[in-house]
Amino acid sequence: MSLNSPLPQDQWRIEVSVRWVDGWRSRMLSVDEVKAYNQDPDGYVAKVIGVSVADYTDWIEHDGMPLCGSKTKAGKLCRNPTGCIQMPIEQWLEQHRAHYCKAHGG
Repeated sequence: MSLNSPLPQDQWRIEVSVRWVDGWRSRMLSVDEVKAYNQDPDGYVAKVIGVSVADYTDWIEHDGMPLCGSKTKAGKLCRNPTGCIQMPIEQWLEQHRAHYCKAHGG
């Protein structure tokens, strides 16, 4: 007699860790979701949270901190912060490059 039953594959769940602004987040994926994740991990996470891959990677790279929307004298985007770190992505999207730092009149 068995106390447990085998699971059909459609009930399998695999835990994956994805990059987040405060480190890593765990997410349970089905077998089909793991296949999609493995084809493009960043693209999969971006799609799940509803943003572009570029926005997702910028959010992670800047630790969820919005940056100034102005350009430097050299013509590059200013890298000064305009808000706090580890903002939720929705808040970060509203503020990233939307305001100016103190050096550029903010």
